[in-house]
Amino acid sequence: MIREALVHALTPCPRPLKRLGYLHGLIAVEARWRRCREAWQPHLEATRAQVEAAVAATPGRDLCVVVGAGLLLDVPLEALAAAFRRVVLVDVCWLGRSRRQARRFPTVTLESRDVTGIAAACLDATAVPAVPPADIPHLAEADLVLSLNCLSQLPLNPRHALEHLPEATPEVLDAFCRAVIAAHVQALAQAPGLALLVTDVTAERVLRADGQCLAEDLLFGHPHPQGGDGWWWDLAPAPEEDRRWDLRHRVVAGRL
Repeated sequence: MIREALVHALTPCPRPLKRLGYLHGLIAVEARWRRCREAWQPHLEATRAQVEAAVAATPGRDLCVVVGAGLLLDVPLEALAAAFRRVVLVDVCWLGRSRRQARRFPTVTLESRDVTGIAAACLDATAVPAVPPADIPHLAEADLVLSLNCLSQLPLNPRHALEHLPEATPEVLDAFCRAVIAAHVQALAQAPGLALLVTDVTAERVLRADGQCLAEDLLFGHPHPQGGDGWWWDLAPAPEEDRRWDLRHRVVAGRL
């Protein structure tokens, strides 16, 4: 806890986004990965394999943009740096481990960006705002755009910031989340180069005693990507969240 508090205090992050919890969430993900590293490894390897296959299928070799690069756990950075003249890693903020890895490659740059284009506006909003087009940098010039394990997370912090509003019923908030997700998928689909989407779509809490399962749609009713590969991500095996059940996410990958 002391380590996490120091990292939170010392890591640069725009104040509005820090207030929204983005930095806290990133630190929490890193801490969970350290605790559940073995359980996460098949998911991370499957994601990296999807990226490497997408690189092989991409004819252009100028620019690759990685959205949701975060901790770089699922990003084969060395392979991307070798394959493209430029690699731009995109996320809201960056921990020291990611900055150190990126510095190893002179052609790799980090770009801090809220790709929803709406998070800061939700912080002090007096009404649920309309969702703008996704703000993915360099989309029009990229040979390959990778959206890695971030789609389901995009609306969560903005949603939390809006929950206090009188109009923010669960139905209204779910519709807002679907719109954020739809804007991201639409942007990827309009990319002139190849786009790869890897996202978790369903969460399952499985009781260890009898195998009963409680499922949750992580995309708030937005259609799940079809036609790609899929696998399970053992996100929080017991007793990470609770000694009685395991938390796993269904992940799908597809090219747009």
